[in-house]
Amino acid sequence: MAAPKPQRRPIGEILVSQGLATEDDIAKALELQKEGDPRPLGQIILALTEVGSDDVVRVLAKQFDMECVDLDKIDFDASAVGLVSRDFAWENIILPYRYEGGFLKVAIFDPLYLDPLQKIAESTGLKVKPVLSTIEALDRALQRVYRGSPMQPSPLRPPLLWERKQDLRRLIGLFLKDFSSTSGRIMKISRMALGALLAYRWTSVRELMEMMEIASKRAPNDVIRMEHLPSKIRGTQTTADEGKT
Repeated sequence: MAAPKPQRRPIGEILVSQGLATEDDIAKALELQKEGDPRPLGQIILALTEVGSDDVVRVLAKQFDMECVDLDKIDFDASAVGLVSRDFAWENIILPYRYEGGFLKVAIFDPLYLDPLQKIAESTGLKVKPVLSTIEALDRALQRVYRGSPMQPSPLRPPLLWERKQDLRRLIGLFLKDFSSTSGRIMKISRMALGALLAYRWTSVRELMEMMEIASKRAPNDVIRMEHLPSKIRGTQTTADEGKT
C-alpha cells in the first residue's frame, strides 16, 4: 500500500511560523475570504501585511513542493515563449520560458490555477512543469517579451482596492465592528467621511485599517467625521452638514 502523502500545511500557518505574519493577520485574511473576497488567501495576506510577494511565493513553493523562479534574472527561450499566443499568456498570467530536463517550464503565480497548463500540454504534446513566480515578475516578463504590444487587463488580475467600492464598504464596516468590540464603543461613520474613504486611492487593506484606527481614536462621540480623518484623505472636502450612516 502506498504511503500516505504528507498533509499540506496551510499558507497562513507557514507564514506565522516564519515570523512573516501574525495569527491576527491570518484570522483577518480568512474572515475577508469568508466574507466573499475572491482573491487567493496569499494575495489577501499580502494586502493586509508587510509580507512581500517573494515571501508568499517561497511559502507556496514549499507548501506545494514546487520550484520558484526569479523571472527578472533569467533569459527566455524564444521557441518556448512562442508556443502560446500573446493573448493566452497575458490573460492567464503564464509564461513558458525554457525547455529543461525533458520538460517545458512554465512560470505561473497560482499553484491551483492549472487549466492553462493542461491546454499547453494538449496543444504542444510536451510534458509541462509549472514553476512559481510572483504576479509582479510575471507582468514585467510579459511586458518584456511582448514589448510594444498593447494588452487588455487580465480577468485574473483583481481591480485595485480603491476601485472595488463594494469591497471597501464591507471592509470599512468590518473595521468599525472590530473597533467597537475592542473599545467597548459603538462606532459609526458620517456620510462625508465614508465618501472620502471610498474616494481615496488606497494602496493596501493595511493602510485603510491604520487610517480608520487613527480616525476612531480621534472621534470623541463614537462617530468618525471628516475632521477625524488624516489630512491626505480629507482633501478639500468640507465637514459641514454631515449626517450619520
